[in-house]
Amino acid sequence: MKYTFGNTLRTSLALALMAALPAQAEPILVTGWASPGPTAVVRISNTVPAIDSRVYAGAFATIESGSNTFASWCIDIFQRTQIGATVTNFSQVTGEAFFGTQTVRFDQLGQLATLAYADALSSVTHAAAFQLAIWEITNETSGTLNVGGGSFRASNANDAMVLAQSWLDALPDESLYGFNVWTSGTHQDLVVFDMLPPRLPQPAQGVPEPGSLALAALGFGALFAARRRTRFSAAV
Repeated sequence: MKYTFGNTLRTSLALALMAALPAQAEPILVTGWASPGPTAVVRISNTVPAIDSRVYAGAFATIESGSNTFASWCIDIFQRTQIGATVTNFSQVTGEAFFGTQTVRFDQLGQLATLAYADALSSVTHAAAFQLAIWEITNETSGTLNVGGGSFRASNANDAMVLAQSWLDALPDESLYGFNVWTSGTHQDLVVFDMLPPRLPQPAQGVPEPGSLALAALGFGALFAARRRTRFSAAV
């Protein structure tokens, strides 16, 4: 796996995934870009391992097993995606399994999708901003999410950077999205977001159940009848 969390964690996580999940390779075909218009070009640098290059930032139009189509996003800047060629060594893992003990990153990606995914494919700028925010969350090690500085740094895409930063500065507390990751040993890992199922409403606290109400009514009725008998006996 290709993380910035260090070789030891990468190895441990890979071994844990192999032990926990059956290895089942699936064919993935990236046919092009899912975002509209010409894809934004950004410069990324200051990463660990070191990268200083111009890359495209946007969503991929993706097909799994020849029929399942969806938009995916790069979550691995240290390998390349091959557009137009089917790659057969992808395996799907959950977001929790992909990040392992890095639970903050997992939470932040869900929060990012909650805030911005609905508009992520609405324009070139939105798609580039969403991709930059994914890279920032995944690769930043300074403790501060800043797309223009820190251990992951973007440049050459001011509008997308400003929008990405505005999202990162306003991440909600709650996440309504989950995600899975298609991982490969030879190509970029791809993240796919989806809304979580709606939560079932919780019963209101302190409201008696119907059976309890019936028992209470029966008890009050018996008490009232007993008091009437007492008063009637005293008057005779």
